[in-house]
Amino acid sequence: MMGKRIETVAFVMLMAALFAASSGITVAYLTDTPVQLTNLITPGEVSVKLTEPAWDEEKAQKLLPDTKVPKNPVLENTGKIDAWMFLKISVPVRNIRLVDDQNNKKQNPVSVPLFHFTAEQSWELIEKSETEEANTYIFGYRELVRPGEITRPVFENVTLVNYLEGELTEKEKLEMPIKAMALQKNVSEDETDIARIYEIYLEQEERGLKDEK
Repeated sequence: MMGKRIETVAFVMLMAALFAASSGITVAYLTDTPVQLTNLITPGEVSVKLTEPAWDEEKAQKLLPDTKVPKNPVLENTGKIDAWMFLKISVPVRNIRLVDDQNNKKQNPVSVPLFHFTAEQSWELIEKSETEEANTYIFGYRELVRPGEITRPVFENVTLVNYLEGELTEKEKLEMPIKAMALQKNVSEDETDIARIYEIYLEQEERGLKDEK
């Protein structure tokens, strides 16, 4: 049986406006541009809403390297049927010099994701890919989400890397896109493996793109 699928994308704009303060410390600004998150509905009435309840613009200002920022993407099932839910998260990568956390010495340049996080156990890492521009993660929620229910956050916060002063410029804009996906529960008769269910989602997405041509 062909399952119904749904997508919504939140582009979380992370602007690192960096400057050398009088004390010699580099300060970063982390800003979140306004995002309109609408409920998109398929004929099967699968609907999902992506939000970040803990995001606070005030707490995202004047960040020092190695600082945590509250960020907790969650998905709400706003449809009328149970659904499997997924998140695709892309973290920007830059070739920069870091500062060693133990001895505070500068390191040689290395390509690193600029933000890191610890995923909740409720979410399973299905796939990770790396390019020169970004590290991309696919997470699947381990349980079916019923209408009206909200998932656990995939993580509670993100941490800015401990970079060396001057390695990021004040003009550089960083994006951390988050894409939400959902698939109705009865995609197959006995399917419970979340990684396989995500494969079914991709198969339907590819089939849908072909139908649109």
